[in-house]
Amino acid sequence: MLALAGTVISGPPIAAQAAGTSAAPGKVLAWGSNLYGQLGNGTTTNSSTPLAVSLPTGFTVTAIAGGLTHSLALSPTGQMLAWGDDTYGELGNGTSNTSSSIPVAVRLPSGTTVTAIAGGGAHSLALTSTGQVLAWGDNYYGQLGNNSTTDSSTPVTVSLPLGTAVTAIAAGSGHSLALTSTGKVLAWGSNGTGQLGNGSTTDSSTPVAVGTRLGITVTAIAGGFNHSLALTSTGQVLAWGYNADGELGNGTTTNFSTPVPVTLPSGTLVTAIAGGGYHSLALTSTGRVLAWGQNTYGQLGNGTITSSSTPVAVNLPFGTTVTVIAAGGAHNLALTSSGRVLAWGDNLSGQLGNGTTTNSDIPVLVNGFAAAVAIGGGGGHSLAIQLLTVAVFPAVSNGAYGGYVTATTIQNTGSAPATVWIVYFNQNGAPVGTGDVINSLPVNASWTVPQDNGNSFPSGGGNAAQAGSAVVYSSQPIAAFVNEFPPGNVGDATSYSGVQVSNGVGSTLYAPTIVNNAYGGYTTGIGLLNEGSSPTDVTITYRDGSGIVIKTQAVSGLAAHAYRALYSGDTMLALPSGFAGTATITSSTSQQLGAIVNETGPGGQFSSYDAVPAGSTLLNVPVALNNAYGGYYTGIAIQNTSGSPGTVFVTYYDASGTATVKSFTIAANGSLGVYQGSATDGPSAGAYTAVIQSSTVALAAIVNEVAPADAGSAHQSTSYNTFSAGSGTINLPLVENTGSDPWNTGEGIMNTSSASTAVQVSYYDTATGTAIGTPQVQTLAPHAFWGLYQPSGGLPSGTRATAVVTTSPGGQVAVICNESSSATFMSYDGQ
Repeated sequence: MLALAGTVISGPPIAAQAAGTSAAPGKVLAWGSNLYGQLGNGTTTNSSTPLAVSLPTGFTVTAIAGGLTHSLALSPTGQMLAWGDDTYGELGNGTSNTSSSIPVAVRLPSGTTVTAIAGGGAHSLALTSTGQVLAWGDNYYGQLGNNSTTDSSTPVTVSLPLGTAVTAIAAGSGHSLALTSTGKVLAWGSNGTGQLGNGSTTDSSTPVAVGTRLGITVTAIAGGFNHSLALTSTGQVLAWGYNADGELGNGTTTNFSTPVPVTLPSGTLVTAIAGGGYHSLALTSTGRVLAWGQNTYGQLGNGTITSSSTPVAVNLPFGTTVTVIAAGGAHNLALTSSGRVLAWGDNLSGQLGNGTTTNSDIPVLVNGFAAAVAIGGGGGHSLAIQLLTVAVFPAVSNGAYGGYVTATTIQNTGSAPATVWIVYFNQNGAPVGTGDVINSLPVNASWTVPQDNGNSFPSGGGNAAQAGSAVVYSSQPIAAFVNEFPPGNVGDATSYSGVQVSNGVGSTLYAPTIVNNAYGGYTTGIGLLNEGSSPTDVTITYRDGSGIVIKTQAVSGLAAHAYRALYSGDTMLALPSGFAGTATITSSTSQQLGAIVNETGPGGQFSSYDAVPAGSTLLNVPVALNNAYGGYYTGIAIQNTSGSPGTVFVTYYDASGTATVKSFTIAANGSLGVYQGSATDGPSAGAYTAVIQSSTVALAAIVNEVAPADAGSAHQSTSYNTFSAGSGTINLPLVENTGSDPWNTGEGIMNTSSASTAVQVSYYDTATGTAIGTPQVQTLAPHAFWGLYQPSGGLPSGTRATAVVTTSPGGQVAVICNESSSATFMSYDGQ
């Protein structure tokens, strides 16, 4: 019989965390043995690569723990799920001998909030917000700690000494451990080899004090099969119990019923510990890992299968820094500073997650995911928490295509500080670079990350190496956009809005403007991303304005997370010169796709927009211009996403909400170009909003905006997406008043509701999220336009900020943000 080994990560003295690693909320992945459904994916088939656990809709997880053949998860609200083996009631849902391959709710006592979890051989533990401990499952040795040896299929209260408050818990195969608020350790359950540490080998069904020396303060605990570990406030490790394989790390193979010091290398400070079946792990202050004990399967990770009774260094890949460790029955896991997971040791059931069932005596990379924030080991399975995918950037670059460089800006729009990962993927869907991470982005603050900072793509090697996609994982909702700068930062730049996974990806995408040497020399490129979980074939169908298919293009076997660049001027595609139309992008296997479209013009114009997953019968245009602000014009590209012809109405509204209506016929699958400077298409000169509407067909639309031509400079342009609906709150990740770049921004704000509403624009420091500047307030008539330009707005000169646009109750707005300097003009949508 093997054991689970609970992972413990240490904190300040008397503030250690529990056996299940805890982290920012996310989804759970599992791999390895699945005989009892411990992977939680609805099957009992082993997997050598990570699979998503079938959590209830909307359920996120902040802590995980693995038992021998069962698994546990904790929600941000302190509720618990369990899945896998239920022979002894270890799932805690009131049943026994009823294993479950999907998570079930643990029946916690009413009003209980759990703060930490641990999984034992066939029992489970939970620490409550009041410092008490609950236990359930197998109780043959008294490991439930309730003064009995009767199994329980629902949580029972551990009989702690009067006045004891527990701060951390851990479990072995048949024993349990607790760390108290005074830095002492309690233990109960099986004690045949001294694993309770009280100087005896007698089992105990109630907690007994572990015999640590006077003056020692313990900050973290861990349990192996029949041995126990403790981390002290001085960074040293104590161990006790079974030692036939050297798992106590003191140079002997003799069992000890009281704690003995682990023989650490001179000068080593340990920050976290983990207990495996018959081996032990320690994480050092330098991000290295030590291991000792049994090594039959390579679980010591030092390139041998020779056991060791003193710590040996795990052979981590060069440059790796480990932040969290976990141990399974005979395998181990390590979470690196780049959010990747390493594994080594026994792999009979695929618990190393590298797509094989071959043991490894050195760490190997777990396949298929990044942005992990927690790990856990079971007897023959592994667990991880991955931050939720919130947005994708379909095209990012580090000097590709002649020198284009991108920079992403992300705003925390949630209610708590955010952990945010940006993970980069290449054309094969493989992670690239170390990625970028921020661990505590304040609410309303933003984070700007240039892709030439050394953490994404290499700066050489050609377009395929230097460009790709990025996926944003976050513990809080975000708003985001991407700036793309031309070679040498000379000429017009562009922006596109980050594609929100909640509503911006789809198995079919629509691109309302695709051109090849049209309108005097405009050409487009598509940045395509497979955000699905498996490879897919993708078909791009190009149609002209009358809806006739001109060309189709196939992308075969686009891997999950893979990026592909498609150029409308490609000679292999052979779109006719002068082509102006649309593209429909479709996955053959209903995988979720994301895409953006770049457009370059003959005068140096450079603009971008997001392809969209669905049409709408009503679209809102926050900014429509006919010779406004000294010569700015817009044009609207409208795509019919249906197979029927229809009539399109474009209604322009001025600042007072006065309407001007234009109507157009659109072909089935066809498109329109509606130019606001046209006497037939547009309103009289001025600044407007617009509503695009059809009662019969669904539409997609984008807006191109062209700046006045200045002598000797590029003719700048920008693009933005329209809005199918407004919102009572809109977030803008970056607004500036002659910032450090220096840029200025203008916000185009549209009241999308049918009643007047008061609109407020509030500003927040990009670094701290604290309010700065002076909020602006204006009452807008239905559909009315408000152009707010920062030099005359509420930001002090030289300031970079985020902005939050809110309305009075019931109001809704759509907002775009224009960024401009003497050389650049770009836009993104508020989110």
